[in-house]
Amino acid sequence: RQLSPGKATIALFGIGIVGVALAIFLGIPMALNALRSKGWPAANGIITVSEFTSKRDDDGSVTYGASIAYDYTIDNGTPLTGSNVHFGQYSSGDPSYGRSIVQKYPVGMQVRVYYDPDDPSTSVLEPGAGWSSFMVGGIGALFALIGFIGGFFQFKKYKRGGGAASSLSTNVPTT
Repeated sequence: RQLSPGKATIALFGIGIVGVALAIFLGIPMALNALRSKGWPAANGIITVSEFTSKRDDDGSVTYGASIAYDYTIDNGTPLTGSNVHFGQYSSGDPSYGRSIVQKYPVGMQVRVYYDPDDPSTSVLEPGAGWSSFMVGGIGALFALIGFIGGFFQFKKYKRGGGAASSLSTNVPTT
């Protein structure tokens, strides 16, 4: 079965819109927090949770990570809890990543917590930006680029009256 050229165009533009939304609503704020966190004030904190995690997906693959939580009190005496080690935290197929974070931040360890002065509940243990701080925005931008360029070319075919040859296959079995 194939999508009609009009539906294929709409689907591709939809992918582009999802990519833009991903970049704007998740990627950009994460990257900005990562970049700004270098200048945030710091408070004393203590690690309250430090656990190695694993998750098996439906396809049987396993990803590993770390679940870290810490308590901290800002200058005005407000107690808060955070869970960001760095902006752009991720899980990995390699268990050494999660284990290294758990080893670095054991329960009871005293830490410096960097917090956003405009929103003190936003905090991080390792301020600054790394490659993973930009990953969500980059993936969103890639989806937007593919969706909009593909949609543009598909729309051109549609307007020229492209037939089944210009349709996208969906590989749906027929009965």
